[in-house]
Amino acid sequence: MITARLPLLERVLYLLYSRPSVLMEITLPSKFEEIAEKYKRGIAQAIGVSPEDINEEVVKRWAVHWLRAMIKPEAWEKYGLV
Repeated sequence: MITARLPLLERVLYLLYSRPSVLMEITLPSKFEEIAEKYKRGIAQAIGVSPEDINEEVVKRWAVHWLRAMIKPEAWEKYGLV
C-alpha cells in the first residue's frame, strides 16, 4: 500500500524542494472545506453514523486546529489561519 503512494510522495517532495513557492500557490480556504469534508465522512463511517449527523461546526474547528498544529504559528496569517 505504501509503495503505491511512493511515486506521488516523491513528486510532492521534488516540488517542495525544487520550487518552494509552490506552497504559496495552494489556496487553503478551499482546502479547509475539502479536509473537513473528508474527515466528516471518515469519522461517520468509522463510528457508523450518517455524515449528515456529524456536527459541522466541530468538524470545521477540528480542521482549523489541526492545520494550525501542522503550520508554524508565524505563518498562520499568510495562510488565513489567524
